[in-house]
Amino acid sequence: PSDLILTNVATSTATLSWTDNASGDVQETTIYILRSTDNSSYSVISTLAADTLTTQVTGLTPNKTYYFKVSASNVSGSGLSSAVSSSTH
Repeated sequence: PSDLILTNVATSTATLSWTDNASGDVQETTIYILRSTDNSSYSVISTLAADTLTTQVTGLTPNKTYYFKVSASNVSGSGLSSAVSSSTH
């Protein structure tokens, strides 16, 4: 995944979207959404179906900075996006 974008950031929610870079015969089988509050230690907060390009992130705390990454996995391994961050309102 690449081009990770965080939009519609509100008090406790945000929309996360990305570009799917899979091509050819080796497509992703699972998408993982990872979240951090320190841009160092990330936890998987959601597991999504292949070919998903956007998700709603919920359960955020107001006035806090969050960092997100997206990981796609398949039979060959996994790929991780760069981090994107935003502060909630």
